[in-house]
Amino acid sequence: MSRLTGWLKKRPKQRALTMALEAAAALVLVLALGLLVLGWRISHSPMSVMMFQSRIADTLNAELGNATVRFSDAVVMWDDDGVQFRLVDLRLIGTDGKLIAGAPNAAVSLAMSALLMGEFQVSQLTLVQPVITLSRSRSGIFRLGFGDLSGQGAIPAPAKTAPPAGQSAAPPPAAAGSAPVPLWRALFADRKLDLLELVGIGPESSLTHIGIRDAALALIDETSGRVWQAHDVRLAFSRTARTDTFFGSASFEVDKARSHLTVTASANRRTRNVSVLSRFRDLDPSDFAPLLSELMLGSANLPLSGNAALSISGDGRLLGASVDIEAGAGLIGLPGPGGRTLLVDEAGLTMQYDGRADRLKISSLSVSSGANLFAFEGGVIPERDQDGNITGFSFDLSSDRMALALGGETEGMRKPLRIGRATARGQIDLAPFHLRLDQLALKAGKLALSLKGDITDAEISPQLRLQGFGRAIPVADLKRLWPRTILSGTREWIGENITGGLVDKLGFKVNLEPGDIALAEKGIPLPDNAVRLDFDLSGVAFHYIRGLPQITDAAGHGHMDGDKFTIDVDRARIKSPSGLMVRVTSGQFLIPETHKDISRGYADGRITVDLAGETRGILEILDMEPLGYVRKMNLKPADVGGSASGQLRISLPLIRDLDLDQVRIDAEARLQKTRIDKVVPGLDLSDGSARMHITNDGLTARGDVRLNGVAADLVWTESFTDSKRPSSRFELTGTLDDANRNALGVDLSDFLTGRTAVKLVATGRRGGISEARVRADLTGAVLKSDEIVWKKPAGRAAKATFDLYFKDGGLIQLRKLVVRGKGVNLKGGLDFTDNGDLMSLDLKTVRLGAHTSLSLAGKRSRDGVLDLKLSGSSFDARPLLTDLFSTGPAPAGGSSGGGSSAGGGTGGGGTGGASGGGRHVRLQGGMDVILGHHGVRLSEARLTLESIGDTLEAMSLVGRFGKSDDFRMKIARRNTRLRQITLSGGDSGAILKGADFYTRVKGGSFTLNAEMIEGGKGPDMTGTVRMAKFRIVNEPALNSLLSSAKQKNAKPVSGKNVPFDKIRVQFSRRAGVLKFSKGLIAGPSIGATARGELDNRNNTLLVSGTLVPAYGLNAALGKIPVLGMFLSGRKGEGLIGITFGIKGPREKPLITVNPISALAPGFLRMLFEFRGEDKPAPKAAPSGGKLEK
Repeated sequence: MSRLTGWLKKRPKQRALTMALEAAAALVLVLALGLLVLGWRISHSPMSVMMFQSRIADTLNAELGNATVRFSDAVVMWDDDGVQFRLVDLRLIGTDGKLIAGAPNAAVSLAMSALLMGEFQVSQLTLVQPVITLSRSRSGIFRLGFGDLSGQGAIPAPAKTAPPAGQSAAPPPAAAGSAPVPLWRALFADRKLDLLELVGIGPESSLTHIGIRDAALALIDETSGRVWQAHDVRLAFSRTARTDTFFGSASFEVDKARSHLTVTASANRRTRNVSVLSRFRDLDPSDFAPLLSELMLGSANLPLSGNAALSISGDGRLLGASVDIEAGAGLIGLPGPGGRTLLVDEAGLTMQYDGRADRLKISSLSVSSGANLFAFEGGVIPERDQDGNITGFSFDLSSDRMALALGGETEGMRKPLRIGRATARGQIDLAPFHLRLDQLALKAGKLALSLKGDITDAEISPQLRLQGFGRAIPVADLKRLWPRTILSGTREWIGENITGGLVDKLGFKVNLEPGDIALAEKGIPLPDNAVRLDFDLSGVAFHYIRGLPQITDAAGHGHMDGDKFTIDVDRARIKSPSGLMVRVTSGQFLIPETHKDISRGYADGRITVDLAGETRGILEILDMEPLGYVRKMNLKPADVGGSASGQLRISLPLIRDLDLDQVRIDAEARLQKTRIDKVVPGLDLSDGSARMHITNDGLTARGDVRLNGVAADLVWTESFTDSKRPSSRFELTGTLDDANRNALGVDLSDFLTGRTAVKLVATGRRGGISEARVRADLTGAVLKSDEIVWKKPAGRAAKATFDLYFKDGGLIQLRKLVVRGKGVNLKGGLDFTDNGDLMSLDLKTVRLGAHTSLSLAGKRSRDGVLDLKLSGSSFDARPLLTDLFSTGPAPAGGSSGGGSSAGGGTGGGGTGGASGGGRHVRLQGGMDVILGHHGVRLSEARLTLESIGDTLEAMSLVGRFGKSDDFRMKIARRNTRLRQITLSGGDSGAILKGADFYTRVKGGSFTLNAEMIEGGKGPDMTGTVRMAKFRIVNEPALNSLLSSAKQKNAKPVSGKNVPFDKIRVQFSRRAGVLKFSKGLIAGPSIGATARGELDNRNNTLLVSGTLVPAYGLNAALGKIPVLGMFLSGRKGEGLIGITFGIKGPREKPLITVNPISALAPGFLRMLFEFRGEDKPAPKAAPSGGKLEK
């Protein structure tokens, strides 16, 4: 009660205020509860407020003016931004009844002040999740549109099929007068900068913001037919009293690449100027090139991130701009003809554009492409036509940080070239393209290179007018500066093969007319003076064939004029594998037709080098891989001496990975004092002077050489082609004497002496000899056979031909042997070893003189014996017999064989093969006739013999004189020193006459027993000759002797036909002197004893003896005991004997007798003998006392 009483006591005014506050609190509470209920309601689903539909629609229609709003429902809903008032299925319908814009729903913001007054005023309208189309017409005007609201998505693109996203389609030709309009002019040329006013929202309207969020955007280019899709698009148009603003952001996805773009623009309502700020991430300009063609975005195909700011005047002029961009990997199109592109790893650009000065300042432009780095700064000034369109640019750029690596197959060409300073100044005209280069200068260390000129695009190929100068350019740097697109094949070859060195100075001019390059691509040479290049170089090294040592320290001059490029080398050198230096006295590198590099991708080169140095060094180079020429000749460079000079010519395509088959080699050399050890086995070449020609296919050498010191003309050809045919051919021509042949290891002294002109043509493989053809002129030589004592004298014409075949195992085959001349005809072949041992022979024709015709064949048996077979129609033994009885062996001290024949049994005597102590020969066969002196013929002769070395070990010869008189001769070895000779025959006269020993004997038997003694100081032959029952007829000397010795009352004895019963003579022979003793001849009417010698060295006789008349009676008296010894003297002299002497030349000796000796008893007769020159002859024989044979 007390509280109520107190309240009632208050003043009425206070009570009213309190009640109002309490009512307000209750109202707030109710509203709060209502809001809570409302929030709970709309959090579960939108709540329709259709009771306000008409008022909201009327309000919006009044604000929009030129559009009518239609929507299907008005709802209150909860989203991420809180409680929203939404209009469902909003449509804006124009006065023509067409749809202007629409969205599934729209957020509406009401002015709170008006709402508290119970009025609806819309301040913001935001379309949510609309489908928007932004179309660019062929005239360049942009139109904004909205998709239908039936859920079908974006408005379809034009009927033209769009290419894949990110690729530009070739636009169809625009209609006349419909050139593209710049973007800012298209937006603002109508000066309606109040974007809200475009949809009929006047300045007095409460609607100050229209926005779009969560939209799907389709960008359509009607020119190219391209469509771009964007999502999460946000657009906002708002205005204040001073400015209109625009904000837009969108995310794009092109070819699965995501990018984002944000653009903020504000327009001053008073000045109508527009400022635009754009931020972007991973945006590829080429994706939007067709949509914004005037910006030439198609030349940049790489992701960009950064920002750009533009300032645009109300009439659409660009007042200024700034760009700060970083780019990722991609492509940048290069200005100029050909549409070339640059592969970029990363790039950056910071630049500012001053619209008033119309000047672009590049603070930093950097492009990194592989090892290339371009970092420029400078200024660019646009060139415009009268309509303000850009027609070109003038530029002035510089760089202190640049690296050029134009690439190549070699590491050196891939290595970047660091440029210390680069400047570029000139102008570019865009249509048609024309580059005027006022200066392009590069400096790197001592390198300095400058270039100026013009490049003008033309319909077929551009026109080029360029000139430049350089100095102190390292060759390695020059190769790296060489653009890959210019003579690319030549560039790669030079890059790989030319290393080191310096271009001391360089100057060039390019004067190519339109179409020249295109004609070169078709294989038509460039005209003279189209390209002119001159340079000096030094210290250059280059490969001519990979694998061979480089040419180093080259110095010379280079020149290019039109289609021809040359480098003339003044000096250089090549180092052989062993370190020998080969001098290059001059040389040339020539590309005769550079246009072929353009037409087919590579040119042909020619290298000419003049060389001088040691032959060994040059051959070492020629023997290296891939050539290997020297080993193909079966030579070793270390075995070759002398000096050489010559020229090497190489033709090759200038390409990498060159095969030797593609290289043509042609070399000529002059060899001096050439020495080749063991050029073939057993032969050394020396003092050679020759000219040599080498190609890929082979070698030819011609000149004068000495083989083992023997002079000869040599023609040597060698084929390097792979073939089964012989690759080597040697042609040797010369004149040989005995010493020459011995020096060559061909000792033919047993058969041939004197000078012979010889031509040998030998063939084989890889420098070895497998066969040879020999032609010899034997006219100046002596052909002989000591065995048969046959000789062709010097001066008598004769020629020889034969073929030689060198087989495995050292066997040499001599085939097609033909020796022809006056008195000689040989045909056949033989085999022998490389040390001269005869292995087989087959001489089918042996004709010597007029009367020798035989054949000889055989082969060596397994036991090493050469078995020969002899056959023939006739054999002229007269020279052999003459030699047998006129000469003897040389004095003791060597073999007893000497020069005597086998028939003499004194040694000489082997048959066939070269001389040598170890050969073993067996011969057997027969001859129809063996011809002796004075027409004596031995018929049906059969011969066997065996010899070892030069010694006749055994022999057997049988035959027949006439029809019945047999002849036998036999030689047999008794011990190591003695050989036994026996000879018997039934016709002593034939034997002595045939041997030309004595012609006056008729009939009788003949025997000879002798021993041949080898070694020692005594006689080399001793023996006894016996004859029986023979006659001496018509002997004048005997007549003279008998006449001188005639006694009174003696019965006359005639020398015309003197019979004898027997003869016996003992003989010995040494050093050409035949001594005989105990000679006894006895017959019925006369007898004699004799002793003396026949000196075959001077063909003289010295004989003494006793002539015994009435030999039968005298011999009988001499047999009386004791008395006979005193009366008859020596045995066989008898009671009466006359001493005689014969002295002097054998053909006409002096015969003397001593008649007084007939009166002396036998034991005193020796006092009257003729003992030598100091004993005067008592009485000379009558003149004409010739001793006949």
